[in-house]
Amino acid sequence: MNSASVQNFEAAIAEMYTQNTDGFAGETVTVLPPHYQKVKRQEMCLRLVTLLFLMSCAAAYFLTLHVRSDPSTNPVLQHTAGSSQKQVSSSQLCTGGTLASVQSKPNALVTSPSNRETLSDNSIVQWYSEKIGLVTLKGFTYDQDAQALVVPQYGSYYIYTGMNLQLAASTCAKNNQTFEMHVLTHRPSYPKDKEFMVVKESIMGCGGYRTVYLGQVMLLEKGALLKAKIISGSNMVQTTKDYSIYFGAYLI
Repeated sequence: MNSASVQNFEAAIAEMYTQNTDGFAGETVTVLPPHYQKVKRQEMCLRLVTLLFLMSCAAAYFLTLHVRSDPSTNPVLQHTAGSSQKQVSSSQLCTGGTLASVQSKPNALVTSPSNRETLSDNSIVQWYSEKIGLVTLKGFTYDQDAQALVVPQYGSYYIYTGMNLQLAASTCAKNNQTFEMHVLTHRPSYPKDKEFMVVKESIMGCGGYRTVYLGQVMLLEKGALLKAKIISGSNMVQTTKDYSIYFGAYLI
């Protein structure tokens, strides 16, 4: 708005006129210009909208305080709590879960005899099947011919394996020495060995040492076979103790 328009507007506001009417004899009636009346109406609407906005903000603020103070009414907090519980459960799963939960369900742990005669490249690992030492077969059975654990029932299983690898102190390898083992499953509905987990670790130097652990969850049907096959590096497995290489699974 330019200065001329402002002056005209001020003049219009100042230029109020009076008139006598029949209904108001002897009284003076002030009549505002039409455009000024419009400005006043817009101002009143703006004030009303501002008031409603402030009231809405206040209501939202108090509602937020109430929800924060009561987690049961907050689905976001409930979801966060549920996620935390899932994270704890996953953590317990990867470390074997609680002792009571594992022992109450089908679970198995087998180890390999402490001699190299049972370990060779490109061959299925032979495990202890007698319940001695750390060996556990609860619900599971062991198939001597297939050298495999037999799954007792349909469900999701946590399958794991671990081994201690070591180069002889007299061995100084210029290149990496690699250990590789495949964990296989053989299902009744698909009668072929299928690889689903691979252990691969390299060691370089004189008398190098590694401890390797690997685990995975898998849905298995009743009667499925679980076995391990060493591809290379069988001479790297430490065989001074029975539990230098082990293999297990449990229902989750």
